[in-house]
Amino acid sequence: MTAGAWTIGKLIQWTQDYFAGKGIASPRLEAEILLAHALGLKRIELYTGYNRAVPEEKRAGFRDMVRRRARHCPTAYIVGRREFMSLEFRITPDVLVPRPETEFLVEGVLERAPDRSAELLIADIGTGSGCICVSLATRLGKARFIATDISEAALAVARENAERHGVAGRITFLKGDMLEPLAKKGFEGGINFLLSNPPYVSEEEWPGLMPEVRDYEPKVALLASGGDALRYYRAIADG
Repeated sequence: MTAGAWTIGKLIQWTQDYFAGKGIASPRLEAEILLAHALGLKRIELYTGYNRAVPEEKRAGFRDMVRRRARHCPTAYIVGRREFMSLEFRITPDVLVPRPETEFLVEGVLERAPDRSAELLIADIGTGSGCICVSLATRLGKARFIATDISEAALAVARENAERHGVAGRITFLKGDMLEPLAKKGFEGGINFLLSNPPYVSEEEWPGLMPEVRDYEPKVALLASGGDALRYYRAIADG
């Protein structure tokens, strides 16, 4: 970015063009999210102040974010958050960035549990950021949850998100691989819903993934080891 009267509008346009040249998807949206974060504004506020000049100290922080995104670092890791089911979740490189399609899992449970006051027991295997179990806990007021993950760092993020949304008291977090923690704690029986978004990428597919995924997201949460992309799905099905 060269010197000059850098307004909000000019920064958005310059960054949009720069991102487009770098092959970043949805370049204008990405530019707006990063600039809003750098300025501590909501995205809509960028347009109410479109012609406002941005001071150098704010531009310096924004430039760093733009450089990181141009290297394909996911925006959620740069700003440290991502929206899922209309809730904001803290996101770090220790967890996958929540995908919009994962919301179908949450919606599927809600469709099958019309009584929102039922005392259900729900297991979330490979919880990551906790977006699945936390989203459900905010909607199912009497349900209890068991959330497992092989990564202690991921569990720390999930606990933080549960506390943030006031549901930590109804979620038991357990460290371990797949269903193993459930068996150790005697939770095999009585589970009403068992949910998971396990590793599903094969070794052959790995090199062809988008750089945002391949180079930044936790490999342990994506790669199905042993050459079998359905390995973890079979493990869940076999119980």
